[in-house]
Amino acid sequence: MKKVHNEWVDNALSCNNNVRESHWTQSIAVGSKDFTEKVITELGHRAKGRTIIGNGDMFQVRENQAEYGNNNYSIDNTFAWDQNSSDNYR
Repeated sequence: MKKVHNEWVDNALSCNNNVRESHWTQSIAVGSKDFTEKVITELGHRAKGRTIIGNGDMFQVRENQAEYGNNNYSIDNTFAWDQNSSDNYR
């Protein structure tokens, strides 16, 4: 496995394909549908909030993304930061 992994890395670098691939970096598991379903099953109750996303023959187990921009925050819940003031560091 180590040898194969090194070959993958060398190949990706030689092709200037050294960009971040979110399916590897933001997923809990990546693989076939059967594999990702097995991961969900083995997680048991810890799988709550995680879903399988399919894309062709590759599937991912991911956490549901939190929603941003809801109305729980308002201008009254902010603090103005003066970056030029030395008072911020006391």
